[in-house]
Amino acid sequence: AQYNAHATNMFNNIFFPATTETHFTLGGGYSLTKSVAIDLAVVMANQSETTVNTSAVSSAFAVDGGMPASNYPSSSTTKHSQIGYTLGLRYDF
Repeated sequence: AQYNAHATNMFNNIFFPATTETHFTLGGGYSLTKSVAIDLAVVMANQSETTVNTSAVSSAFAVDGGMPASNYPSSSTTKHSQIGYTLGLRYDF
């Protein structure tokens, strides 16, 4: 059961590093006419870092696989940051 948990944590940390804790958003819009407007937004998330224990995964691939996972200390670290831009043209009926 420990291997499954460590393997799941490792793959989630590598392929789905959505660990954003804070972000900053700035946006606004401008009316071009009575019914047409343009909107712009920026979202920035600071870099965050997540480390998970993968010792059970390392021990499963060891040559002498009978040793406990504590003999193969390992971890997986992922850094994640993001920035997003949105530009929209809005039409009001």
